[in-house]
Amino acid sequence: AAGMALRRAAGATLAAAVGAGGLCAYRYEHDDGFRRAVRLYSEVGPVVAHYRWVEAKHKYGPRWLVKREQQSDDAYLQLDERYSDQVVALLKDLKGMYTKYGQIGAGMTNTFSEAWTEKLRELEDAVPPQPLEVVMQTLREEFGKDPMEVFEYFEETPLGSASIGQVHRARLAGSHEPCCVKVQYPDSQRMFREDMRTIRSFMELAAPEQVIILDELEASFEREFDYLVEAENLGRFHRELTMFDHEAKVPRPIAATSRVLVMELLDGVKLLDGVRSYAREMAAKQGKTLEELEREFKERLMR
Repeated sequence: AAGMALRRAAGATLAAAVGAGGLCAYRYEHDDGFRRAVRLYSEVGPVVAHYRWVEAKHKYGPRWLVKREQQSDDAYLQLDERYSDQVVALLKDLKGMYTKYGQIGAGMTNTFSEAWTEKLRELEDAVPPQPLEVVMQTLREEFGKDPMEVFEYFEETPLGSASIGQVHRARLAGSHEPCCVKVQYPDSQRMFREDMRTIRSFMELAAPEQVIILDELEASFEREFDYLVEAENLGRFHRELTMFDHEAKVPRPIAATSRVLVMELLDGVKLLDGVRSYAREMAAKQGKTLEELEREFKERLMR
């Protein structure tokens, strides 16, 4: 009787395992959010574990080993060089909130090494774009007419593409001035909510000290989906800077819906590139390189 009970229990366990495996396989095949979560855990999890291992070795390893590695930071720099390409390529492919968090990381030069920040900057405008037909369908839905009735010219290749949308050069019908058209991806809001759940659960396991900032970031990102709000803010900044004849230029909003923003096209460099160019000039006046100036700044922040 005991043997029969064990065989039945084993059979039930096997059936449950097969059923769970089948369910996971089905969800991986048909549920994009689940598939992207699996990729995050399977590809980034080992990377985080490797960094945590080096961190633990620094804290609890033999003094002679810790001292030698701390003098040059070789261990962390090697990890940065080894993993930055791999992780950023994954974030580009996953898009959504994974890309958005990467964009935030690109600006954290006081936290991440240059190997990371330079790669993460690719997420600001070099994410693989959506096909033109997807963009045209969104324009059709938002304007209620054929996009080519609204625009006399619409450039197929985007000027840039990022986490929740992409930007195209265009010209409105009846206008001689080029404009800039920002179009939100059709599935961006759904992906945002799925990604936030995944990121929260991942952070609870991999970096629990960072979970506290997620609520504020989530509320902030929610507001980015309404391009009407962005157009209102853009218009306010444009008017105020124009009033004071400021050297800084802000594009003038021309038309907007909740998912499309048409604005004045301004030529120029990316903000961070401009800041770094100015910082390079400042460093040269002090007889230093930009890298030396950045290192001094980081050291001051860490004191």
